[in-house]
Amino acid sequence: MTFLSPLLLLAASAVAVPVLLHFLQRSRGRTVSFPAVRYLQRTAQAHARSIRSRQKLLLFLRILLLTLITLAAARPLLTALSSTHPPTALAIVVDNTMSSGAVQGGVRALDRLKDVARESVARAGAEDRIWLVRVGEPWVPARPLSPERALRDLEEIEPTPFGGSLEDAAERALDLVRAAELEAAEVHVLSDLRRTALEGVEPRESTGGEPPVLVWRDTLAPPPNLSVASLEVGGGLPPLPDERTDYVFSLSASGPWDHSVPVRLFAEDRLRGRVEAEPGAIGAIAAGPFQAGWVTGSVEVDPDALRADDRRYFAFRVRPPVRTTGLGVAGPFMDEALRVLEESGRVLLVGSGGEVAIRTGGVSSLNPGGQAALILLPPGDRTLLPGINRLMDDLDLGWRYDLTDAGGQLPLSDSRIPGLSGVEVGGGYRLVPSGGSVGRVMASTSDGAPWLIEVSVPGMRALLVGAPLDPSFTTLPLRAGMVPFVDWMLTRWAGGSAPADEIAAGELLIAPAGVTAVLDPGGSRIDLQRDGGPGGRAVPGVYRFLAGDSVVAAVASNPPPGESDLRPATDDAVSTLAGPEGMVVSSREGWTEASFRIRTGPEAGWVILLLAALLLGLESVVAASAPSGSADPSRRTAGGGPGQGGAA
Repeated sequence: MTFLSPLLLLAASAVAVPVLLHFLQRSRGRTVSFPAVRYLQRTAQAHARSIRSRQKLLLFLRILLLTLITLAAARPLLTALSSTHPPTALAIVVDNTMSSGAVQGGVRALDRLKDVARESVARAGAEDRIWLVRVGEPWVPARPLSPERALRDLEEIEPTPFGGSLEDAAERALDLVRAAELEAAEVHVLSDLRRTALEGVEPRESTGGEPPVLVWRDTLAPPPNLSVASLEVGGGLPPLPDERTDYVFSLSASGPWDHSVPVRLFAEDRLRGRVEAEPGAIGAIAAGPFQAGWVTGSVEVDPDALRADDRRYFAFRVRPPVRTTGLGVAGPFMDEALRVLEESGRVLLVGSGGEVAIRTGGVSSLNPGGQAALILLPPGDRTLLPGINRLMDDLDLGWRYDLTDAGGQLPLSDSRIPGLSGVEVGGGYRLVPSGGSVGRVMASTSDGAPWLIEVSVPGMRALLVGAPLDPSFTTLPLRAGMVPFVDWMLTRWAGGSAPADEIAAGELLIAPAGVTAVLDPGGSRIDLQRDGGPGGRAVPGVYRFLAGDSVVAAVASNPPPGESDLRPATDDAVSTLAGPEGMVVSSREGWTEASFRIRTGPEAGWVILLLAALLLGLESVVAASAPSGSADPSRRTAGGGPGQGGAA
């Protein structure tokens, strides 16, 4: 129940006045009884008790009458008997990330969530506005919808192979309803509430008047799920044409698994190997050799409740040793990495005429025009910096090395280039633009400064590294990723390959330079010159980049591993998501009761006035029911009876 004029309820305090007067005016005098009047006094006291009881009843009835009149004046609304509500801004957060495709009892998790969303939309009125916020597709704009349009758009939402931030989606929904400027606002969060989806969720402070967040929590237990969590080919180094290699995988299980499962390796559309592996363990399948060129495939397990993560894709290039020049010019750590790659047959070090040239200080005599690919590193000796900057200006690369006074080292931002994960860089160098070619930043430091840049100029491609590969400038030479990073520069980047072996599903697809078309995982060809770009977000599978009709690069796209963990979040994490003004609901009846919390209904004032009229009639009957002569019974006691004298 709510009131249209709640301030009038303060008038109800007036009923305390007669009560206070009753207690304040009680007689405190001492009464002395004479023996001659004690019999009459006992009779009068018995009659007085009856009068006092009637007077207390009258006091109660009159207090209740005043209270009812006050309630009627405050104009109460019977909201409990009505489903109507004021115009409300309602944002419905629908979790359609990959995990919502898990099947339990023959029904997908997303379909159960959509059933609850339909209940919310069905209770909305024509004056309400509804936003559908998709967790798995944050790039899809949320527009204000009528209830009819919201129902149609809700039917079109399907599980995606992507991840997403449930917390960010809830904050986005709150921003939408706050800006709507309607009388009421609510946010409904519909999610399978996975443990990984709410890791690190931050509590919201109570500011008063904040739109309530209603969170649905399904009581149905999630199904067990098995996924291929990771896959590494050849320890991070693609195989050579005449060698076999190991495909090392790990299996992740959520839920009970007490038996081994078959794992199969497919490459170039053929089954290449099969092993039995325990969930949670690491296994390997050996396969090969393959001919020179691009090799694509996947490692798979049997389908289960969530089929989107039962396969993990890979793509790598088998190529002969890369002819490389530059031994002895980039420092001892770079030289050691080159010798390791030469001993493994991955590069062929030559004095001149190589496919790739590595240069740093003393480059004034270099004529790079005949090189297919050039890797530039700044010199450890700062006095040699002008020489490499002159070369960069002559080639019109559009960048140059500069000095900075920034101390310490910064981590590289999340980079999918092999070997760079967890690397820190510093040492006083930085890459700054100087006009000319723009280039593509492939890795940067945590503060946004570019550290690895690809530049294309007529007849040559150049890769600019932001610091010498020396422990004084970066932690990379002391890490196991040094050799994979150098191998990536010489074999994948120099060969025009995609910048990473693997990208997460949902990321924007970026084509390497010189590519004219893309073959998507379904085999459809996208003409970049006609369509303007590879377009859209990457879905699981292998993308092949074409120059003409030749495959020049390939990249595997895989779903985010966190979506495979279907274990439910803790109660504390879910309550944190709901916030101080929110509520967590696990039943349809509770959802109906809690949604559209601010409601309107018919006025109940006339009902209360009718009760007050009946009460007034009852009070009149009680007041008129006093026995005759009972108005002052003490007078007979004090004045004496017949045949009896007055008190002496």
